[in-house]
Amino acid sequence: MNLARDFYQQLTPREVPSVELRKVGQVAVVVFATLAFTLAVLMPDIVTAIVFAYTLYSAGLLVPLYAGYLWRGATPAAGMLSVIGGGGTALVWYILGEPLGLPPIVPAIAVALVAIVLVSLLTEGPSREQLRVFDA
Repeated sequence: MNLARDFYQQLTPREVPSVELRKVGQVAVVVFATLAFTLAVLMPDIVTAIVFAYTLYSAGLLVPLYAGYLWRGATPAAGMLSVIGGGGTALVWYILGEPLGLPPIVPAIAVALVAIVLVSLLTEGPSREQLRVFDA
């Protein structure tokens, strides 16, 4: 339900009825459960699964987290695209069998960094009022 409320409702320009939100949430649960099951079956052992999970987690969150703390020009849209780009790149890189012998975290962080910088430069940054909260 949170996915439906946090993403679907925010991206839809109209008021979304609760019945529709529930259906979207149910579909999301089935999709993510299927993905989780597939990944669990494909992982050779638990250590590989844990390393993979931490790689996706760190690839998606490392750059936007630090950019949000250290760079006043980082925008919410850039943070979201950085998370998606970093995590997605790590996933694709893993599926491709780690081309060039690089672990997935390397290209994922590069993509996340490029995404956050480019999108931040192309979108409107936080207002002075929003930044004033962090100056206190």
